[in-house]
Amino acid sequence: MNLCERSIGRVSVLVALLAPGIATPCASQAQDTQSLKGSTSSSPVSDRDEPPADAYPPPAGASPRSAAATQQPTPMRVHRGYVAMPFVGFHSIRNSSSGTGLGLRVGGIGGARLNEHISINGEFSYDNINIDNSSSGESAESVQLSLAPLFHEQITPTGEIVVGPKVGFFHNAETQLYGGSSLDVGVTGWMIGGNVGAFFLVSNPIELGGLISFDYEKGTSCSAESFPCTTDGVAGRKVLSFVAAALF
Repeated sequence: MNLCERSIGRVSVLVALLAPGIATPCASQAQDTQSLKGSTSSSPVSDRDEPPADAYPPPAGASPRSAAATQQPTPMRVHRGYVAMPFVGFHSIRNSSSGTGLGLRVGGIGGARLNEHISINGEFSYDNINIDNSSSGESAESVQLSLAPLFHEQITPTGEIVVGPKVGFFHNAETQLYGGSSLDVGVTGWMIGGNVGAFFLVSNPIELGGLISFDYEKGTSCSAESFPCTTDGVAGRKVLSFVAAALF
């Protein structure tokens, strides 16, 4: 065997020894590349790759539920089974020949609620009549006692209006000066009228407001100390009043 043949044989042996080592890393790299491609194309995107639905808060005002949760409830009137309404204010006798001015009126309305819209009540009022140009010793006052049902209508969550008629009796007492002496005169009769008012809740169960009332009083009997008196031909008295009131 010559030298050339021996060289060729040695090269062949060397190639045979190195070829498996070279092929193995290349095959491994190709296999890893193919595995990566397969994993990328076939594996679904994990839910963890997406941010959770509540990761970012919604814009202000975007959620009706959150707006409702933060909204404060509107206070509502608690209707109880009774009506109690003290009042104080002024009255005016509207007859042209009354000879009186604005006078004090105090009193109250009280009763029971039949339901949310109707109450049956009694009313008591006291009027201190202001006599024009009165002399010392002269005075006049009047009291009323009447049946005064009320109809209640809720106009807002915290406000209501009331309206109703009234019918009952009155008694008027006057002290007059006659011939240097004081004379007491009393007139009793029937009255009819009506109330209308508005009230607004300030703290359960208290509402504050006012009433406007009109009364027509007709005397049917008269009494005096030292002279006869009569109500025949005497015009009925018209009384208008404005009072501030609290409703319980």
